[in-house]
Amino acid sequence: MDKKDIRSLSLDELKIEMESIGEKAFRAKQVYEWLHTKLADSFEEMTNLSKDLREKLDGAYRIPSVKMLERQVSNQDGTNKFLFQLEDGNVVESVLMRYKHGNSVCISSQVGCRMGCKFCASTIGGLERNLLPSEMLGQIYQIQKISGERVSNIVIMGTGEPLDNYDNFVRFIRLVSDENGLNISQRNITVSTCGIVPNIKRLAEEGFQITLALSLHGSTQEKRKTLMPIANKYELSEVLDACDYYFEKTGRRISFEYSLVQGVNDRDEDARELIGILKPRNCHLNLIPVNPIKERDFQKPSRKSAEEFKNRIADNTFLETVNKVKVKKGDLFFIEAGTLHAIGKGILLAEIQQNSNTTYRVYDYGRLGADGKPRDLHVQKAIDVTNCTPPTRSTNPEGDLVEYDDYSTQLLTKCDLFNVKKVSVKNIFDGVADEKSFVSVLVTDGTGKIENIDIKKGDSLFIPANYGTFTISGNLEVIITRV
Repeated sequence: MDKKDIRSLSLDELKIEMESIGEKAFRAKQVYEWLHTKLADSFEEMTNLSKDLREKLDGAYRIPSVKMLERQVSNQDGTNKFLFQLEDGNVVESVLMRYKHGNSVCISSQVGCRMGCKFCASTIGGLERNLLPSEMLGQIYQIQKISGERVSNIVIMGTGEPLDNYDNFVRFIRLVSDENGLNISQRNITVSTCGIVPNIKRLAEEGFQITLALSLHGSTQEKRKTLMPIANKYELSEVLDACDYYFEKTGRRISFEYSLVQGVNDRDEDARELIGILKPRNCHLNLIPVNPIKERDFQKPSRKSAEEFKNRIADNTFLETVNKVKVKKGDLFFIEAGTLHAIGKGILLAEIQQNSNTTYRVYDYGRLGADGKPRDLHVQKAIDVTNCTPPTRSTNPEGDLVEYDDYSTQLLTKCDLFNVKKVSVKNIFDGVADEKSFVSVLVTDGTGKIENIDIKKGDSLFIPANYGTFTISGNLEVIITRV
């Protein structure tokens, strides 16, 4: 009998498995914690389990092996490149990149690839096999163990086409974002696809909050076909419609990846056509000079040519380069630290952020200071810290709505620094400010009391750490933030 891949099981599935081998369901939580929090690679490491249970697990289940073969560290920016060996001897690549906003890991989803993109080395040998959810997780877990640092962002953009391994990929997303595991926010996960239209639409229906990155690489159908065989199956218009559908269903801004190939897609006409495609869309464009490979004769453009191409798309005036997003009541935006943003006239909002004493003025709309002279700008300082990933609208809060007799709760967003949830109080709600965090309470609707203090729409209260239990009563809606 083949052993089951235990790391690819959800917590609920693991409970069923524990009962099937004669164990209590609560054992599943212990095993799950060892697999996804303590990152155990063997059952022997699970020391709070009995020897008998560990032997049962070892006899019926396996933890697919992901072992580091090679590690390269860049002297320029500290980027780590890993070569991992799987149980069957196949190898995959992963990358660790460190940023001010956290550590990002790029992982593979397949051994090889069958998409045949002409500028990509990983597709030359074709597809060997799909990666299991556990093998995708294993790359992240090993990098976190090797580096000793938490991974906060994931990009599925290594070897393989994730949407060609759809079921395993979806299961991986659910596991890596599970609050009982690494609990990585789905908003910090990006998946790259060459454009498998049916699966883009399937992904839109999953209820995820991940970012979709489309490998575009051509501004017309014909130019795309010269670089990407997938374009022979799906017209560019179909692919763009699928991306629009994903944005419509999720509120997540699409990222378009465009590899610049000298003499192929880097001309003036390409820039004009690309502008025509992207201008009506709420999207982000990532220009990537192609990395030459010996099996192909494609060359990356000169730095000057790449900059000129970028400038043609960006234009010369600041206000014409920014994205203007229409908003409505109830919209939620998660804006990462360092992201350039402004709030339009007539908008009332609650802005929740970590404390900071640093603000850079990048553009001042021609206004003058008290001395009649233009105010100082901090352009270079802003460039040094600016995060170029655009903010995203969340039409679907990150968590499910959980109903109780006296109140309901829903997680709106979370990151490594804080989490925000909405609580609709029908009668009474008890919260806790423990020793780990203070609690911020913002009343967005209704009236009531917090402890014995009257509160109403627009009120904001601060509950210090270690206060203990606090009670909110009445008929009101509040936003609660914890660090």
